[in-house]
Amino acid sequence: MYSYELSGHNGDTSSVSMFNSSKQYWSSGDWGGQYFSNIPESVGQKWLSLQFTSNKEEQYVQYAIEDPTVLSRGIMDVSGQMKVLLWFEGSSQDWQAVYTVPKSQCDVHATCGPFTVCSDVPSPSCSCMKGYSIWSPQDWELGDRSAGCARNTPLYCNSNSSGVGGETDKFYPMTSVQLPVSELQKTTTFGASSAENHQVANHLQKSPRIQ
Repeated sequence: MYSYELSGHNGDTSSVSMFNSSKQYWSSGDWGGQYFSNIPESVGQKWLSLQFTSNKEEQYVQYAIEDPTVLSRGIMDVSGQMKVLLWFEGSSQDWQAVYTVPKSQCDVHATCGPFTVCSDVPSPSCSCMKGYSIWSPQDWELGDRSAGCARNTPLYCNSNSSGVGGETDKFYPMTSVQLPVSELQKTTTFGASSAENHQVANHLQKSPRIQ
């Protein structure tokens, strides 16, 4: 179940956060007077104005479209992403998504389910890790991949004997992938420096993400 909330108690430390059940997977960053720190691109937009109100009685965020001929709506849909949709008069007569957070659906917690790898090309593409198979092919075909994948063979680590043919548990290396969002945050928290973390993040930005 996806949800979002406004957290914090004053303008300087307030942010919008998004959750899958109780797991936070995105934050707008703190409000700095004109924009939230993680979405600086919201400043300088000719078609959009963002306003944050915080006082003893109420706290809310609102956006306004400057062009009165354009209709807008903000939604959080089944993708787990928050979107701003616009309807332009005389266009294709359809809602157009002009703003989406998080930008990558693979950054939505568990969008592909456990033991999977999520890639944004095509968007999104879910696959099982080596040694795993789709848990529910029927749900998978219907677009519901939340059950993820299941292990093909049981682990032998809790047994005194090896598997069939004397096989034992193995670890398979995975290259050019990102850790889940929560694990990546832990890694960068204890990493060397913010500059190095930024370089790592840029390098892995387009890589598939482990779910």
